[in-house]
Amino acid sequence: MINGKIYNIMIGAPSDVLVYAEIAINCVNQWNVLNTFSNRIALIPSHWSLSSFPSLEDSAQRVINSELVDGSDALIAIFGSRLGSPTKDSVSGTVEEIQKHVQVGKHVMVFFRTSIDANVDLGQIKLLQDFKNSLNGLYATFDNEVDFRQKLSEKLHLFVQKKLTNNSSVSISSPKSEVEFSSDEIEIIKKWTKSNASYLSFHSFIGGRSAFSFGGLMVETSNPKETAEMEDFVKRMLACGYIEITGYDKKGNAKYRLTLLGYRTFGDPK
Repeated sequence: MINGKIYNIMIGAPSDVLVYAEIAINCVNQWNVLNTFSNRIALIPSHWSLSSFPSLEDSAQRVINSELVDGSDALIAIFGSRLGSPTKDSVSGTVEEIQKHVQVGKHVMVFFRTSIDANVDLGQIKLLQDFKNSLNGLYATFDNEVDFRQKLSEKLHLFVQKKLTNNSSVSISSPKSEVEFSSDEIEIIKKWTKSNASYLSFHSFIGGRSAFSFGGLMVETSNPKETAEMEDFVKRMLACGYIEITGYDKKGNAKYRLTLLGYRTFGDPK
């Protein structure tokens, strides 16, 4: 067991960008796969469609506030062509969620799509633009689904590193002490530490084939099973702290490099 922290990350979005809300949930889950054990942090994504239950105690938005907003640690808000439907207390549900977070000092990341759907009501477009102009802070824009996935992955990683790292209290399990590497995997890392490049990159091809470059040492897979085994190898190195994430490519895939711990563990002693 190691000490760690669990954070609730809420996803807020009007109905016209639900596909982007799903991407956001996937990005948060992907961050967990790659980073939870090495950072001692777990992020729990929540969206009203998945994390709330029916209730007639109050208006729909107030129920969402009670079930999700009040227990949220941060909010990812996404807008496309609409501001959303008005609530009893605000111009839209997503805006109300933003306001609730800001009022109590919780972090909010707002994303706006650059394109507007042609069939959207002009009133909604004006409301959205007015809200965008009223924001007092920094927001991000994106062009499409691929661009959003890449940008959110990058911003989420930066947010965790700058705002959440070294703030832990909840116990979570870590498999680090149980992680094992095969002799072939150890040989790959050793050769990698001797190369002139510390970066790891990989490319996927049709049919489940992939190519992994460990500082110039190329390892190719010929089927989905071998690719899954190599991806698991990368996850185990990350969990042990032998590699770290340096950013994301245009497809939202993480980019890695060897850490000092990796060099010291597998490199030639100086």
